[in-house]
Amino acid sequence: MIFQHVNHVFVIDVYGTGLLRVVKQQVQIPVHVMIRPRAGDFHYSDQEMDVMRTDVRILKENGADGFVLGLLHRSLYFLYI
Repeated sequence: MIFQHVNHVFVIDVYGTGLLRVVKQQVQIPVHVMIRPRAGDFHYSDQEMDVMRTDVRILKENGADGFVLGLLHRSLYFLYI
């Protein structure tokens, strides 16, 4: 079996809980959900942070085993050479 050593699943772009529920029914390993309110950078407004908190709460109530987040503080920057 090709996935015999998989120990968790990441679900990306869950707009609601339907996909999460289907995946949870099909696998016996933890399912982690990536939380992103939009595409683009990882600098989020206060409103976007509120959206992500709400998404985490709702998805946790519906069976998500964990969450994947990417956040940056506005004072941080990358130097590309």
